[in-house]
Amino acid sequence: MKWITLFCVTSILFGHGNSFTPQDHYHYNRCEKIDIPMCNNLRYNMTRMPNLVGNQNQKDAAMQVHEFLPLVQVGCSKFLKFFLCSLYAPMCTDMQQTGDERETMVVPACRSMCLEVRSKCEPVLNKLNFQWPKSLDCGPLPEKSDPKEGVLCMEAPSDAEDTEDLGTIGGHGKKYNEELIRYFNIHEK
Repeated sequence: MKWITLFCVTSILFGHGNSFTPQDHYHYNRCEKIDIPMCNNLRYNMTRMPNLVGNQNQKDAAMQVHEFLPLVQVGCSKFLKFFLCSLYAPMCTDMQQTGDERETMVVPACRSMCLEVRSKCEPVLNKLNFQWPKSLDCGPLPEKSDPKEGVLCMEAPSDAEDTEDLGTIGGHGKKYNEELIRYFNIHEK
């Protein structure tokens, strides 16, 4: 079990991100109900696999996104949980029926949300001698929604009501920093 956890952390911290193009939005895979515990109770409830970090199923995605739980608990960004879910359980919507196939569309986070999260959470990781994971690279994400180009993305909500379910699940302070350090030290190389 230790090796599986170590593999997951290594994959997250050193994985490679892919470029996101408008064609990546559209597929003939079906949308499915989100069953990743961290990503339940979002403003959307359907996703599609493979996800934006390459997981082929929700079980694998759940294991991988769960590795970020200590960082979510630290509370470095009120959008971290939502951002992570937008990559590991991206919003999926049905577009149109084509014969027996139904075309679906994935709507990821916008680059601005990623950059906001990174600006708040990367310093926490750096204090622990970790780099921002390549799997969370902001570069491939759409800069903004452009319906004319067939690109949609989710911006960070601007009002307090919309951020309630996006916020942290833990508090701040020394206890959580110690928990984060202990967690990552267990899983170091």
